[in-house]
Amino acid sequence: MACDNVASGLKTAIQQSLVGYMLASSNVYIIQNGHSVDNCAGSRGTVLNLDQAGSVCYTLERPGSGSYYEDLSDPLSADFFDVLYNSYSINLPALISSSLQCQTAQGYNGTYNPSTSIIPGSGYAIDNLPPCFFNLPVLYTDYTVKTTGELVTTSGTPCQLREGTEDDGAGNYLPPSLAKVFTAHFCLYKPGH
Repeated sequence: MACDNVASGLKTAIQQSLVGYMLASSNVYIIQNGHSVDNCAGSRGTVLNLDQAGSVCYTLERPGSGSYYEDLSDPLSADFFDVLYNSYSINLPALISSSLQCQTAQGYNGTYNPSTSIIPGSGYAIDNLPPCFFNLPVLYTDYTVKTTGELVTTSGTPCQLREGTEDDGAGNYLPPSLAKVFTAHFCLYKPGH
């Protein structure tokens, strides 16, 4: 194996790992079933069949501006995805799968050991990442369940999970960093109504 190949492989893995930390620290999360399969591409998502939910839409999203603006959760922009794909070779299905496998096995606080998973020859590949290489919260929402509070529809958003607890299991409640954002005021308040 040539040294250039080893260096290139490590550089890509390290860059992707740093992007993963940046996404997590920026409150980016994965919404499972927040959009219909038919509307998935329009939401910059991908349809995957990864668990008992069957084929559903997965999107990378961030908190919106709140209920006052009827903007609770926003899919990441097309420009942002261009950077992820073109600059860092991040494969969206692999990112989602890695995060979901991690959460299923270890909850929201899962970890991985980079010394055994990104060494060339270890099986690391940008389209087949080890569990916990990316560890974004995967939130189990349902766009078909019409949940409202006041005059705001919270279906398919993290607001739908606002009252969940750890007893409900990872994915069915908000991790602390998102619970600080998706408060009752953020999710439900509409001035003048």
